[in-house]
Amino acid sequence: MANETQKILSNSVAAPDEYLPFLATKEIASVASMVSACSFELAVALAAKGFVILTGQSGTGKSRSAIELGQALNALEEYDNGERGLSYEFMPVEADWVDARPLLGYMNPFGKPRKRSDGTITNETYEIPNALKLLLRAAAPANAGFPMILILDEMNLSHVERYFSPFLSLLEANRSTASESDINLLPVDKILLISEILTAEAPNSPVAKAAEELIAEGGGLPISDNLLIIGTVNVDETTYMFSPKVLDRAHVIELRSVLPENVFRRTLEERRILPARLTLELLQWAIRHRAEGAFDQHPTDLMAYAVSDLEVDQPAADEIRTATEILLNGAYRLLDPIGFGFGFRVINEVFAYLICG
Repeated sequence: MANETQKILSNSVAAPDEYLPFLATKEIASVASMVSACSFELAVALAAKGFVILTGQSGTGKSRSAIELGQALNALEEYDNGERGLSYEFMPVEADWVDARPLLGYMNPFGKPRKRSDGTITNETYEIPNALKLLLRAAAPANAGFPMILILDEMNLSHVERYFSPFLSLLEANRSTASESDINLLPVDKILLISEILTAEAPNSPVAKAAEELIAEGGGLPISDNLLIIGTVNVDETTYMFSPKVLDRAHVIELRSVLPENVFRRTLEERRILPARLTLELLQWAIRHRAEGAFDQHPTDLMAYAVSDLEVDQPAADEIRTATEILLNGAYRLLDPIGFGFGFRVINEVFAYLICG
């Protein structure tokens, strides 16, 4: 067994194309010069799990990577902005965010007087931030197959567990419920009020239409499967550390700084990128499978799916499964004595990532 382990594991860090074979195809390798392209690692992480945290020192390209992804998708003709609105929303987090109002808005009984559809006058209104408008557009049935990206910049400038709490709870709770019984971020009565206000302001806007579609469906505002969340974080004296509750619900990607001499000599490692078209296809494929609960299968079943549907050779699938099992066993033995052992979900998400790659 020791010899087998040595064959599988080594001291060197594996390049992505060693365990994600389709990186080697000419179509992927030839897109380095394309403008409308996305970070490969970010796209795969979002496909496997709809919440990704980008961390690293300031200036390493975290915000840029997230915005480039949103812009690349938004430029595709499928995203008719007149019908769907922008494919992404960029929200700088502020230090005074203590609850979910900056993201989900709030009722205000002292707004400007307005006329209701029945002719009565009221001061009741609802403050609707841009993040909520994106959530409404993402949840609209007509947009179900289109990824919508919420970018939370400097996410840990405030306590994430406070302003992001409803999302953290629902990201986990809805995995255990049938899709038709998903728990909602906002109830129906608030959606009715929001729709009334949006229709009065801009009746033909994408967000007003989205609110009307939600009301026609008869439900509140859920966290839809096509909602993808990217958070960028810095770790310094001005920010807050993440709790395990947050990290447990996200894929974390660290963007490393580089030596100045590599910049001057133009010897930086070339970024691995995906064309926007392939990125959209990957995310749409993942959204469909996540909605069906396909990524929640047993790891053995996920690898069987890779062989039957993704054309992975059986010997390669067996080798990947064995190597991943050895790696996870080693990680568990290191982490469990200090209270960071992990359960079935983490194991499953590792295999889901491999499937998406």
